Amino acid sequence: MISFDQAHHLRRLAKATVAQARVVCLVSGKGGVGKSNLAANLALGLASAGRRIVLVDADLALANLDILFDLPPGPNLSTLLKSPHNPAEITTDIAPGLRLVPGASGLTALADLSDFHRARLISFLDSLERSADFLIVDASAGLSSNVLSFAAVADDVLVLTTPEPPAITDAYAVIKVLLMERQLSSILLVVNMAKNVSQVRSVHARIAGAARKFLHFDLPLAGFVLYDRHVPLAVTARRPFMWSFPRCRAARQVHRLAKRLLNSQPPLRSAQPQEPFLLRAANCLL
Repeated sequence: MISFDQAHHLRRLAKATVAQARVVCLVSGKGGVGKSNLAANLALGLASAGRRIVLVDADLALANLDILFDLPPGPNLSTLLKSPHNPAEITTDIAPGLRLVPGASGLTALADLSDFHRARLISFLDSLERSADFLIVDASAGLSSNVLSFAAVADDVLVLTTPEPPAITDAYAVIKVLLMERQLSSILLVVNMAKNVSQVRSVHARIAGAARKFLHFDLPLAGFVLYDRHVPLAVTARRPFMWSFPRCRAARQVHRLAKRLLNSQPPLRSAQPQEPFLLRAANCLL
């Protein structure tokens, strides 16, 4: 556990930073629902609208966004902590307006970093948020402490599910835990791989009804992506479908989700300076 003095030092080092980016965290109750694929394509959709996007692979065990973009192995967040790389080398330019921060294990050891590496990480994270309009965070599946911490300090949490009963049950479990443990208000549902709009409405009604009855929470539907044969083809080719098939149905529906985020009112922020997003998330773990 981190000491009080160490925690105070973390905040003192970051007190002058101002988090400017709107943070959108994608979570899911189980794997295999297309969360990372949606994160990659949503980031492209927001970037195509002229916004500055930083896509963060926050799956600290099974990072895979670099694979979806067919990138060779290279520096990542773990590299930044373990060796004196230039922070600019950690991000990868994916498309105009879009940068990727490849994921890696080791961030849970933040409390054990030296003052030098801690200050280096703070500076790096602050530079990302100062230069971005949106931070899109692809968290791991499930309800680990990392996921809860990332969601707790995000502005918007997108909970992704498919129409399969296990995915629906797990999505509701995620929403329940987020509300009970973190008291979040901006939780939105996204339904992926549905057969049609009628099925989307049925899935939303089922989860939203349970949330309203047992959690006293109104769960909005942020958007959906219907099953599209072009999606698995793009995954196999290691390219986002927004690139390979920009006019396919899935691409159009991701653009609609991006438009909703762009047109929605951002959550109210404190007028006080804030720590960088990943540092706030780490502090939730400490």
